[in-house]
Amino acid sequence: MPNPERQLEQEENKSGRQLNQSLEKLRTGLNSQQKNQGLSSKFHEQMESIEGALVECEKAMETLSKDYVQELEKFKNESDPLNALRALDASETIWKKETEVIRKNEKVVHEEAFLRRMREQAVMVYDNKLLELTSRRRKSPSTEEIALCLGILGNIDQGLGELGHPVTSKERVRLSEIAKAFR
Repeated sequence: MPNPERQLEQEENKSGRQLNQSLEKLRTGLNSQQKNQGLSSKFHEQMESIEGALVECEKAMETLSKDYVQELEKFKNESDPLNALRALDASETIWKKETEVIRKNEKVVHEEAFLRRMREQAVMVYDNKLLELTSRRRKSPSTEEIALCLGILGNIDQGLGELGHPVTSKERVRLSEIAKAFR
């Protein structure tokens, strides 16, 4: 005949085990729910990452707005071909570095329109400088003037490419033909 005390003890143990299992499932469920929702550590990491990306992009945009534009101004106003070429190179170095930062974080900052406007302005500056150089062109341009013209043509071509003009577009084909004429 079963012992009632023993049976009661077994039921209590079984009930205790079930309670512990239920509590463990609840704890595990809360942990996984916390990881997927709310203020989990993963959420905090994502927010810090987004905040870092925003700060990084803000600095890059500020550098473009100040340093890049300043170098473009130097380029635009420089009459010496060698110094103009240096300013052109400096502006492009800044452009490449800072746009890389912004494009790397494009999913967070959505600043492609800002970059597009900046690049459109730069292409216009390059185009105007090229027109200025060719309008005062002598019969035999110096090596520096040729280098500057080729640098400008290359940057216009690169800018048009960044603005979505395919290599086969009439503008880029024309630039290629002009560059070949310098050789």
